[in-house]
Amino acid sequence: MVFRILVWDATVVTLFLATDLISSWLPILALTAAFSSPLILAWLTGRQRSLEKREDWRREDEVAARAAQAARLLLDSQERVARKVAEVATTTAKASSGVSAQLNQIHTLVNSNMTLAMDNELVAYRSNLVLLKAEQMRSPTPELVVAIGLMSAKITELDAQLHDRKVATDIAQRQVGI
Repeated sequence: MVFRILVWDATVVTLFLATDLISSWLPILALTAAFSSPLILAWLTGRQRSLEKREDWRREDEVAARAAQAARLLLDSQERVARKVAEVATTTAKASSGVSAQLNQIHTLVNSNMTLAMDNELVAYRSNLVLLKAEQMRSPTPELVVAIGLMSAKITELDAQLHDRKVATDIAQRQVGI
């Protein structure tokens, strides 16, 4: 029981002192709270914003690093593509020049074969014309006159074609530099 009394006495003393303190310091505490609370809130808000800004800057740095890495990868990729394109262009140019030379050679062979065939045809027509003229000397007929006229026209036509081919071949050889 004594303990309870002491506790009660201590509580009573504490309550008495607290009431006395509150009544005398209450206006000072209210003014202090009124002036300090906006300052504390401003400080807390500023601290929070500063932490948010640091976090934003960290994120921006991270994004910038990723963008720089993506740019490096893109540049590397473009350089690889450019090397491949140059490689393909070189290979294509070599192949093209080889194919072009082969095509020129084939074209020359075909043209020379065609010219040779036309020459042979012209020789055959001239031989036939000589034979027709000889036959006409022995026994002239109107059919032979018509055949000799057609044969002469064909010979003239073939002769003109061969002349044109020769001129075209000479021009092509001068352009190629043969």
